[in-house]
Amino acid sequence: MAISLSALAGGAPLQTNTSDVEVQQRFRAALQAQRAGKLEAAAGEYQAVIRLQPHLAEAYANLGLIYYLQLKFEKSVHALAKATALKPGLRGTNLFLGMDYLKLNRPRAALPYLKRAVQNEPRNKQAALSLGTALWNSGQRLAALRRLRATAREFPRDADVLFALGEAYQKSANNELDKTLTEAGLATPLYEQVSGDIYAEQRAWERAIVCYKRASEEDPQWKGAHLGIGTVLLREGKLNDAGSEFRQELKIDPASSRALARLAEALILGGHSSQGLQALGRAIRIAPDQAAHALGLPAPPPSESKLGTAGSRYESSLPALEAASASAARSLALAAWYAQLGPAAAYETAWRDFRARAPHTRSSDPYQQALADFDQHNFEAAEAKLVPLLAAKPNDAKTRHLLARTDEHLSLAVLSRMFQLDPNSYRVHQLLGRLYEYRWQSEKAIAEYETALRLHSTVSGVHLAIGEVLWKEEKLEPAIAEFKAEIKLNPYDARPYAEIGTILATRHESEQAIPYLTRAIQLQPDMLLVHRYLGLAYLQQKNYARAEEELKQALPIDHDGAVHYLLGAVYRDLGRPKEAIAEMEEARLLQANSEHRAEVKNESAASLKP
Repeated sequence: MAISLSALAGGAPLQTNTSDVEVQQRFRAALQAQRAGKLEAAAGEYQAVIRLQPHLAEAYANLGLIYYLQLKFEKSVHALAKATALKPGLRGTNLFLGMDYLKLNRPRAALPYLKRAVQNEPRNKQAALSLGTALWNSGQRLAALRRLRATAREFPRDADVLFALGEAYQKSANNELDKTLTEAGLATPLYEQVSGDIYAEQRAWERAIVCYKRASEEDPQWKGAHLGIGTVLLREGKLNDAGSEFRQELKIDPASSRALARLAEALILGGHSSQGLQALGRAIRIAPDQAAHALGLPAPPPSESKLGTAGSRYESSLPALEAASASAARSLALAAWYAQLGPAAAYETAWRDFRARAPHTRSSDPYQQALADFDQHNFEAAEAKLVPLLAAKPNDAKTRHLLARTDEHLSLAVLSRMFQLDPNSYRVHQLLGRLYEYRWQSEKAIAEYETALRLHSTVSGVHLAIGEVLWKEEKLEPAIAEFKAEIKLNPYDARPYAEIGTILATRHESEQAIPYLTRAIQLQPDMLLVHRYLGLAYLQQKNYARAEEELKQALPIDHDGAVHYLLGAVYRDLGRPKEAIAEMEEARLLQANSEHRAEVKNESAASLKP
């Protein structure tokens, strides 16, 4: 974020009643040095002014800005707080106090200052973006998204604003998806169904089928498993096998508009257009939006073919559709075929005709309304309905899963808008890198991040992201180098310190690890996972008292038993066998409960590597 040197009192003449000539001279000298970028000299002059005139708010304010630019955020807070106390309405102090607290990883402290900054200057982009960040980092997801959406409306062509919004949607999608899997419970049909859907979206077809089959085995009447298997088989051109799966789904759920639409697609591709159109007509009568969404609509012709091995069948089956009698089913089928084959004008005509012919019904059930909005690609409307539903039933994994998918689509919509505005923006490449990273496409992610760095070498967060990808690939030395590069750019971010310290601790390099881990906790005390690795490092040094202290702080996040295991090792070495046995048993139970989820995640990482 670019910081204007005239954001505070330095942009205007000194307002003071003093007749002290030296104060006036030193203040002017400070302004000149400040505008010339000579920050150390400017700081010295402002300090001299303060010694001469201790109640001059403008001097404290500009000194606080200098400290901010020098990354001396604690000193900046002190100076700006003094300026605010002396002159509460002084321009810019609230903004920079808020940004100071953000840099110091104290987002809750930042909020009141940033809210006042936005109130005072509604068109100040820095204030609005900083407030969105503070809200997000304070755990106020909905308020953060509302703030960022409003900012995007104010600055619809600004790459920084759109990037912040797109990244927030992507983070929200991942958070909701993680919660969905957690709430679904291990070895449950819902867990397997959601996992299969994730793999299918990432085109990890074999892994998707494995999960769908597990869901069906765990509950033979589970809705969605056979639909998922059939959809994968259809992509592979196995029309008969796909049709069998869709029919099996319809035995379990006769009102599945999606299964009927997919069966219709398989029948038409197999040369049975009349039967296919009949099935599609039934699907439309049940739920027209779901039938359309099952066929990938609404959508413009894709830039990348998704037809798989069935591609040639779409061309050969098109004439029969074009010759069929007019109906909503024919129009929807033609729209789906034209969307894949072109031309775009023919797709638009068929899609409009389908919308005119399809029944327009609206369910009274809020979830079904949200699902209809999702199917129509009205994602903001869908999110607006899903959020209160989830607030009323926070353990509803089905609603949470749909919210995760909705936020994913909203992030992609922002990315599409950024492409249209400036496809070569470093922010586009940064957001693309994030997308590929979440999809475990490591090489593509790194390539996008490196492109972003070539376009903007000092952008924060990119070296950190590259390091995280390299670490997942077990390329530890290059990862450490990236984390160190991030520290040079952003020395007050706790994450790169934590990452380096964790790598060093796992390599039993405790002496080098402890300073990094300690610094991470100093910067961000709520990073409980860091306490686990700091405890490990102290255990390696046989400093059992410190190891026990750190590990106990990490117990609230011990989902796999690792912390309890390390505590058991501490008690064993201290000669406290009863406590050691109890910790080891707790570790065993936690590990057993987490093995299935770990297996799915590891399979995902392996299957999605390019």
